[in-house]
Amino acid sequence: MSAAPVSYYDMTLDRIRERLHASDVSPAYAAVALRITRAELEDKLSGAVVLTVREIHTLAETFGCPMSEIVA
Repeated sequence: MSAAPVSYYDMTLDRIRERLHASDVSPAYAAVALRITRAELEDKLSGAVVLTVREIHTLAETFGCPMSEIVA
């Protein structure tokens, strides 16, 4: 039996979505911090559009956590 491939990017998106849900940061505020629209944020968090390292860093700063806490 072979193991399914692991997507660290998908795991990172899961961590970001979990942090967003658990924090006081609204999706609208996160979008403003990234200087994108709410629809663009939804595309990025769904995996349809790739988040850049800079955007992940900005989200970590917005959440008030080290980047290592939201990157798999």
